[in-house]
Amino acid sequence: MSSTGLYLDAELRPNRSLSPRGLARLALFAAACFALLGLFVFALHGVLVVHLYLLLALSGLLAGFQLFRAGGAETVRVSADEVTVERRRRVVWRSPTAFTRVELSDGRDEVLTLALSDRRLTIAGALGPENRRAFARELEDAIARARRRG
Repeated sequence: MSSTGLYLDAELRPNRSLSPRGLARLALFAAACFALLGLFVFALHGVLVVHLYLLLALSGLLAGFQLFRAGGAETVRVSADEVTVERRRRVVWRSPTAFTRVELSDGRDEVLTLALSDRRLTIAGALGPENRRAFARELEDAIARARRRG
């Protein structure tokens, strides 16, 4: 057991192949393409309003990438008293350790869930199947250790 009383403190983050620097480069490339397209339409038809639509499209594209980068991270903690799951710094699951079950479904798309009576929460969706199975074993082990000592 750690000095903080936690048997498991895992931060699960999806793999993001686009770094912040890569996102900035993509934004500059898209802005340059949209500016060239706007200049072409302006030269061809004399329509200046197209720049507003292209700016709106660029803003939507960048907002979508930012939302995608921010999503998916979750923190799973197991203490002697409770199991908690946080997403975006907000607790979305809290249950007594003694009564929390870990369920890993069979089949092609294995789904890892925490269960308490009739409540269920799907976790570790960002992990691949092998990592999800390994995390399920690690989570079950942490809950078992917490039950023995708690």
